[in-house]
Formats: sequence, C-alpha cells, structure tokens
Amino acid sequence: MSHSHPPTSQRHTTPSPALRILIIEDQTAIAANLYDYLEAAGHEVEAAHDGQRGYALAAPGRFDAVVL
Repeated sequence: MSHSHPPTSQRHTTPSPALRILIIEDQTAIAANLYDYLEAAGHEVEAAHDGQRGYALAAPGRFDAVVL
C-alpha cells in the first residue's frame, strides 16, 4: 500500500521561532551579507567586527547562537 503525501507547497509548516544571533566577523562585506540574510529570515541579529567587541557582547544568555 502506498501513502501519498501532499506536494511540499501544500504542506502546512510552522515557522521556526526567531533566534537572537551574534555575528563576529572582521570582513565587513561578509558580516553585512550574513546579517541581511539572517534578519530577512526573521532573526534578531547583532554584529561585531572584531573578537574583542564580540567577546564583550556575548554575555551568557544574551544570544541563542554565535557565528564566527
């Protein structure tokens, strides 16, 4: 017996909850592209352009993910 599944476009999906993401990247263009992509996906994003600033921002519990 085969089971048919609705096409992907007809499946009901629940959006993922927004994450708080910190980007630590010294290449400004890379950080900007990643920032724009993640923000467009609905996440709260903050960026630091050097490790020292990133370390200062990365307080425990403040972010769900850190991208290096």
